[in-house]
Amino acid sequence: MPHFTCPACKVGIDLQHPDTRLYGCPKCGALLDFSSGFPNKVDKLDKARISQLIPLGTVGVLRGLEYTVIAYTKRIVDHSSAYWAEYVLMNNADRSIRFLSASDGHWLLVENIPMEDFPEVTTSSFETKTEVKYEAKTFELFSRFSGHYTCIIGEIPWELNYKQSTRCLEFINPPQMISFEMDQRQGRHEINAFRGIYIYPKEVKKAFLKDKALPPRIGIAPAQPFLRGLRPNQFGIAAFVFCLVALFSFLYNNSHRQNKLIMQDSFYINDSTVNKPLLSPSFRFDDKVTNIEVQVNTDLTNNWCALDLTLVNEVTGEERTIPLETAYYRGVEDGESWSEGDYKQTAFVCSVTPGQYHFVATTATEKAGPTVRADVTVFWDVPTVWNEVILCLLFGGAALVFMKWQQIREDERWENSDITYRK
Repeated sequence: MPHFTCPACKVGIDLQHPDTRLYGCPKCGALLDFSSGFPNKVDKLDKARISQLIPLGTVGVLRGLEYTVIAYTKRIVDHSSAYWAEYVLMNNADRSIRFLSASDGHWLLVENIPMEDFPEVTTSSFETKTEVKYEAKTFELFSRFSGHYTCIIGEIPWELNYKQSTRCLEFINPPQMISFEMDQRQGRHEINAFRGIYIYPKEVKKAFLKDKALPPRIGIAPAQPFLRGLRPNQFGIAAFVFCLVALFSFLYNNSHRQNKLIMQDSFYINDSTVNKPLLSPSFRFDDKVTNIEVQVNTDLTNNWCALDLTLVNEVTGEERTIPLETAYYRGVEDGESWSEGDYKQTAFVCSVTPGQYHFVATTATEKAGPTVRADVTVFWDVPTVWNEVILCLLFGGAALVFMKWQQIREDERWENSDITYRK
């Protein structure tokens, strides 16, 4: 590791990268040119810097690769207060360079990509491009701007034109961004291409800032995905396909339901039977685990009754209680008849296993009222639509909520864009 001394403030300098061309002194802010192999002061950027969260020399593992932070820069948009920070990361395995870009609490992991992948992006077409394609994905133009450096600290292992503004284009397809930077070198324009991938603050904190708090995210970033990559449109298609499958499943299953009458019995409810268990005859469910439908039909008039039926498996002793309550009132008022309630009730019981069963009935009714007759009928393996309907409503409703939520977030994202035709 080469050791040098800053010619401006005499602080020691230990270089990490073998190809360092420019170095910003963390102590005095002097910019040192290393093109000759030794530090020569060429400039100083002394404008106010933003808070540097990750110290130089920090080593961390990000997405399976070990990096060392070798530089920190601040870049500001021309004629604006908007800025972003870039941490230069050196891959400790092969000394390749990545960038960790930070803005408004959002983070991008950025790498150089070949301009050969974008033959359509030239100096003459630079300002007219509205979309680019990369790895079979289409990226939409999000912003055009110019920016310049206001702070450089640490090692820059490439030729950096920090004195002039750089023209930038950003194209997005969340969670990715393709950006182009065009600057002027020796009388000609040069374009560089970059790919950024949105990463969540927790990843950055785990890799480099284990004991420090990160600033909160503000707004929706250009490349920020929806709910960690959930795609509402695809979710909606999946929900539609699920509903079709559920429909065919409903038609098929119900066409094979037996809807078999298993038992009919009557219970008489009055003061003498209240809170006294009444037993039904035994009956049997055969063949398979399926549902049953229990119907209760009473002769109520201006009265109510409660009938709690406990389904008892005579072999295992397993019990399942089915509460049924009916109330029916009627009369004539101002020459018009009226009624409310119902003298019938129906209940479904799912996943009943084969076996020998009986009912234990517990009853209640109006004190000193007339005897109420309750006829109980049990059907086995009954056609039903509720499972499919409920699931379809849940999936369909979730898809609509996600798509609406995504639209709100997209509107918020594009509010920060300077591409007016997209708004």
